[in-house]
Amino acid sequence: MENLQIPQPKVITWKELKEFVNSIPEEFINNKAHIMLEDESTARELNEPFFQEEDIYFNIDDSDDSGTLKDLTEVHNSEEDPFILDDYRLTTPKGTPFLWSY
Repeated sequence: MENLQIPQPKVITWKELKEFVNSIPEEFINNKAHIMLEDESTARELNEPFFQEEDIYFNIDDSDDSGTLKDLTEVHNSEEDPFILDDYRLTTPKGTPFLWSY
């Protein structure tokens, strides 16, 4: 039987997590914490906290239609399918802190 090696995710220490939390801008400190999961697994080991680099918008009527303003304007660039900002809401402001989990 072949011995399969399962790659282990990078694990951060509590000290690293504390340093990240202490670096969160004051404007976000009372917001709910977010944990991003790469898939639907139940893994909870936290990896590589980061700040969202650009605002993320979701279509009010179609949550599958989401992205940055740049991405959305590139996708919706025709007269038949124009980008209309009023059809979207800002859901993730630039600078939002995230914790990543595999």
